[in-house]
Amino acid sequence: MILKRIVYLQCVIVLISLLAPLFVFGQAGDSFTLSQRIGSDTIPPSTPPSITPIPITATQIDISWATSTDDQELTGYRLFRDALQIATTSLSSYSDIGLTPSTTYSYTVEAYDWFFNISTTSAPGVTTTPAVPVILPVVTPTSTSNVGSQMSPRLISLEIDPSQTSAQFDWSTNIYTRYVLRWGSSSEYDLGFIQNEVFSRTHTTNVQGLEQGTRYLYELIGVDQLGHESLLKRGSFTTTQDLDTTAPANVSGVKAIVDTDSVYIQWVNPTDADFEKIRVVRNYLFYPRDPVDGFIVYEGSAQSFFDAEALSSYPDQYYTIFAYDTTGNISSGAITFARQSGWSVTINTDDNTTIEDVDDLPIGFSDVLFIQKNEIVPQKDSQVAINSEEPLGIQIPASLLSGNLKTIVVTITGTYSEAQSYILRSNSEKTVYQALLRNLPEGQYEAFFTVYEYQTQVQKTFSGQILSQKSVSSNDPQLDEQQ
Repeated sequence: MILKRIVYLQCVIVLISLLAPLFVFGQAGDSFTLSQRIGSDTIPPSTPPSITPIPITATQIDISWATSTDDQELTGYRLFRDALQIATTSLSSYSDIGLTPSTTYSYTVEAYDWFFNISTTSAPGVTTTPAVPVILPVVTPTSTSNVGSQMSPRLISLEIDPSQTSAQFDWSTNIYTRYVLRWGSSSEYDLGFIQNEVFSRTHTTNVQGLEQGTRYLYELIGVDQLGHESLLKRGSFTTTQDLDTTAPANVSGVKAIVDTDSVYIQWVNPTDADFEKIRVVRNYLFYPRDPVDGFIVYEGSAQSFFDAEALSSYPDQYYTIFAYDTTGNISSGAITFARQSGWSVTINTDDNTTIEDVDDLPIGFSDVLFIQKNEIVPQKDSQVAINSEEPLGIQIPASLLSGNLKTIVVTITGTYSEAQSYILRSNSEKTVYQALLRNLPEGQYEAFFTVYEYQTQVQKTFSGQILSQKSVSSNDPQLDEQQ
């Protein structure tokens, strides 16, 4: 036990010695993951074969080195300046800043692996910072020589990649520069800034904490080694919006026609711009509540399907038709029912299951939320007036129906030649039962709601009226009369 503790303490001491420079200097923003490894390894990585320090300014030296290898997994490197460790990094380069002009520095590097085995030290790389700013090379498309003259910073390329709450900036300059990036909602650039003290010709940074779907102005300043500032770019970018999470409308005009043991189903696809396909699912027990609750009989973009010999094994078949959009959102489902003795498109309760109608369930038509343009349409006396030119959302708060998960069906009768039935499906948070219907043509409709709870064999039904017209206005005499 004492030996194990000594070994553990030694590992901790080695780990602290490896990572300590990060807490002192913390330049490159490297991240480290600590994890447990089972087994043993006593073979250190190979010695870094070479190290090259290059003076960039009178106060900065860029160091790069050839990579090492390890028999299991190389983890990183320890960098030394004049025998003093200045950095621990997983990269093979480092920018050493804050140096003294006209001073000679010697750099060495060591590699280490996951088991804290450390390689021998590389041969030193020695260089001297200049006394005055160096003559920096000018980068052109046709020349990469080191011949050039000092000039003001100039932008060569710039790419901005915005996301919902951040924006990635990548750019290059003609000479070694450091930078200041400022941004804001106006030309005051008052929301934040990033200042970098490392001189380089290629730069990258990430602006965080932004609002999605928002336009921002930015200003990018380049600073040369003499401290002269030059405007590199002023412009704007816009963060992206949330991914589409809105389900498409359900199909409409559903019919199920029985021909002996086969069923012919027709429907009208939704008109959503991002509509992709529909899926028809059948189940001989009850209406499928989701796209995998039964046998998938059709998937595609057609508007009809012939389900051959669907009634040969079971005399009753329940169908649900789900609509999909291009991002994978799924409608609540339109339903229909088929029986050998005939055809039906309405809810059938005269099957083998005896369901008791319980009137004391605390829910009624007044609890139903009718939604258009993200606003609740007011109702009065079991009547609601809607806009015939807008899709209709129907919601029932789940808090009104505690206990086991329910199956709720709404059947719309009226202007349609046949009744249309839809499932109100629970959302992912289990807070609301909902369905989205295509816009209802002008006319008056009856909306019948049926709540199934098969754990207790309970059914609740209630109904109300829907008036659909082209425009809904508080000054409309017909609406006032309805309300």
